[in-house]
Amino acid sequence: MSGLTIFTPTYNRGYTLERLYKSLLRQTNKNFEWVIVDDGSTDNTRELVSEWINDGFISIRYLYQVNRGKHIAHNLGVEHANESLFTCLDSDDWFYDDTVEFVLNLYSSLADKNSLAGIIGIDTYSDKKIVGNTFPSDVKFSNWKDLNFKHQLKGDKAIFFVTSVIKKVPFPNNEDKHMPPSYQLYNINSNYKFALTNKELKFVEYLPDGITFNIRKKYKIAPHNYSEYRKLMMRISPKITFKLKNAIHFNISKRYSEKRIVINEMSILDRAMIIITSPMGLILWLWIEFKK
Repeated sequence: MSGLTIFTPTYNRGYTLERLYKSLLRQTNKNFEWVIVDDGSTDNTRELVSEWINDGFISIRYLYQVNRGKHIAHNLGVEHANESLFTCLDSDDWFYDDTVEFVLNLYSSLADKNSLAGIIGIDTYSDKKIVGNTFPSDVKFSNWKDLNFKHQLKGDKAIFFVTSVIKKVPFPNNEDKHMPPSYQLYNINSNYKFALTNKELKFVEYLPDGITFNIRKKYKIAPHNYSEYRKLMMRISPKITFKLKNAIHFNISKRYSEKRIVINEMSILDRAMIIITSPMGLILWLWIEFKK
């Protein structure tokens, strides 16, 4: 029978983890493991998790790493995942009570699993208002690229990967401390599709110390990763306007990177856009520096 690995990266989030933990205790299906990767916390996270492990109500594994960023913690979580499905449940998010049961039942009901990347459902705020939009009712399966460019996906979603698939596309293992999560989604785009459901599966909260509220900071702590991400987005984008937007962001990231960013492998069009948008990138880089 299929099970679920629930991975939670955390950094000084002891004050939010208990809410998540209680949502896991309420799950109507307990066929899951909770893998917590502590990214160098200095608060009471270790002590809290130790208490929960000793309680023995659910399966919990605690892993500690020196602070290296969420994407490296994600790699560690995937490496230690033992179940058929894998999901990232951030420390400030929590599940609906029937989420595990619904996801495992849906996965078991799907006939063709060879080309399946996973299942995507709906995120909501604590008041149950939907984050972004829902999926078109007539679209049951889609790859990530079509979801974004064809079906105009908006807002974060609850993503449950087939573990064997996500293990094939780890995040870059370098000194940068962030990488956009969609890096993996676009890298598995060509060969796999997701099963879509408009079922509400996860509550989300965007805290002031989270990635969403600190995106400008990521330019500085992850310039090389962001440059590589923008190159990927330019390569796969079917829209000129989207290519131009990412070319501008590439030029911003490049100015913060101490490493040489190679663009020789890019298409002539993409390289031309990087050159053309270089002045705009400089202007925005100066604005970011001024804002600090």
